[in-house]
Amino acid sequence: MRIAGARSAEQSGIRDIIWGWIMREKQCMTAVLLAGGKSSRMGYHPKQQLMLDGESFQNRILKQLQGFGEIAISRRKENEENAEDMPYPLWQDQIPDLGPLGGMFSCLQRAAYETVFFVACDYPMMTTECMDFLIGQMEEEDDCVIPVVNGRIHPVCAVYRKRICPVLEEQIKNGELAVKKLLKRLQVHDVEMPEVYERCFRNVNTPEEYEKIKSEESKII
Repeated sequence: MRIAGARSAEQSGIRDIIWGWIMREKQCMTAVLLAGGKSSRMGYHPKQQLMLDGESFQNRILKQLQGFGEIAISRRKENEENAEDMPYPLWQDQIPDLGPLGGMFSCLQRAAYETVFFVACDYPMMTTECMDFLIGQMEEEDDCVIPVVNGRIHPVCAVYRKRICPVLEEQIKNGELAVKKLLKRLQVHDVEMPEVYERCFRNVNTPEEYEKIKSEESKII
């Protein structure tokens, strides 16, 4: 029992060290909520305004971003209603209608820190713990850290470095706007997410998916 207790104390100490390192890393990182899409599959209703458990997708995610050194919201100009009520700065795309790649490029250029955590607004189940786990997987040589869930990558809920801006700019000039094409040119660290975090990557793109997640959440007591 004494040995087990010692091991438990040692493991707890290691967890505290790792947690402390992650907290310090976050203070030197920018977090961006990507909310600049057209939401065409949602009937052009801004997804960040969708409600779940009495709270908008946007507010649910912003609550999970506490602890980052800088927080911003990437939005389309036409979606900037009530901008004066936003608790964080709104960053517009430098060049509109380029999809996630355009938003990421604009935000990486404006970010105060070298490392940026992007979270798309259609991930309403994202948690601080999940983001902390992903941050904890970063290595200095990584251009980006991409979560993988059941074989599917999630490049718009991931960590990127500002140093990829020249590659991004070149792709945009060439009209290559697919994020997956970008990843082929970067030093990518794919991270298979533990089962406990799989739920965080439930994204909502269609009215059917929205109704399904609302129904599922309403059944949780």
